[in-house]
Amino acid sequence: KEGGARARALLGTLAGLLWGTGLFLLVERQVFGRGPSLSVRWYLVGTFLLVTLLPLAGAIGPGRRFIADRQRGQSSLFGAFEDRTAPEPEAQVNLPEWPEHDMLAQEKELLGFYVTGHPLTPYAGILSRYSLATTKTLAQLPARSLTRLGGMIAAVQSGISKKSGKPYALVTLEDLEGAVQVLCVNENYDKYRDLLVQGNAIMVVGEINTADERPKMFPQEIYPLDDAPRRFTRQVHLRLHTAHFPPTRLEAVRELVTAHPGKCPLFLCFMRPTGEVIFVETHEKFFVNPSRQLEEEANRLFGDDTYYAKVDATLPERPPRRAFAAA
Repeated sequence: KEGGARARALLGTLAGLLWGTGLFLLVERQVFGRGPSLSVRWYLVGTFLLVTLLPLAGAIGPGRRFIADRQRGQSSLFGAFEDRTAPEPEAQVNLPEWPEHDMLAQEKELLGFYVTGHPLTPYAGILSRYSLATTKTLAQLPARSLTRLGGMIAAVQSGISKKSGKPYALVTLEDLEGAVQVLCVNENYDKYRDLLVQGNAIMVVGEINTADERPKMFPQEIYPLDDAPRRFTRQVHLRLHTAHFPPTRLEAVRELVTAHPGKCPLFLCFMRPTGEVIFVETHEKFFVNPSRQLEEEANRLFGDDTYYAKVDATLPERPPRRAFAAA
């Protein structure tokens, strides 16, 4: 530091001498017409630059020391109170979206209800077509009525009956309108317990008990919901509008139905612009297996509402009345 101060003092003295000499020569030349013919302006320019750059030269040394200290991780006492520049944010990583099923499950667990959708939405067509009641309409049915209801298992409570000593399962079944409890006991528990898993979509055929404040269902039959079209469809109709269906497209119909072989009779319904409908019953080798996949493909190939299922709404015979052991 002391050496730097001496250098600055020497430069200041030199600048003063140059400035004074230049001014003296300028007066001699301009006023008295004597003195060297060398242009004095160069002295003045040089002196001006020296005086101007002198403070900058004095600041270069401390500036270099400051930068070196920062690079070594050191700082001055006052530097400890300086504002630190906020670090640049890290680059964002684009993560894949959760599968819809997982996202809905997290919403239900966190909030107690669904926000972005409902896991039964893909089954809306099956529920509206094959369910004979909804959780909202159960209370309107006569006591001990048999009905058919589809939904998704939201919760399962298992235990041992205190009276009978046998296992039971109390299932909370949700559809798109609400929920109902389904009590599985005795042989029904043994027969269907593998289906009684949270998250499973099922179709329940059973008896309704409306004696309590909330209806309760005692199942007689339980099936996976995807099996409902196969079990409860009498006929499948493909409704084809002749105005947009040239005969050459019959080959596409054949390819579609042979990709879904089954035992359900298939009818081709040719709908004319005049309103006439011609029904053609196909050979049994073209019988189909009713399913969501068949419905989606038919509607995609030949237009919305091409697929029509004639539903069997009959219910099984009522089992003999029995006392249900309380859980």
